[in-house]
Amino acid sequence: MDIIELTDGDAFVPLRRRWLTKVFVTSNFVSLLFQSSDDGLMAVSDDSCNVNKNMIDIGLFVQLAFLSLLSS
Repeated sequence: MDIIELTDGDAFVPLRRRWLTKVFVTSNFVSLLFQSSDDGLMAVSDDSCNVNKNMIDIGLFVQLAFLSLLSS
């Protein structure tokens, strides 16, 4: 049993319970892809520092956005 079921919190969750884990794992995977692709670019070239910084920022923003969506 999970906390949502124990507290009858279905009305307060933005997604259905069966979708929460899927959305959470998918968002973490997408964020990880952004950040790891940026790490690969940083290892290959030194010319695109601004692009690399932006990719890291996008990955972190995606992770924070989905986390705030799921925790609201």
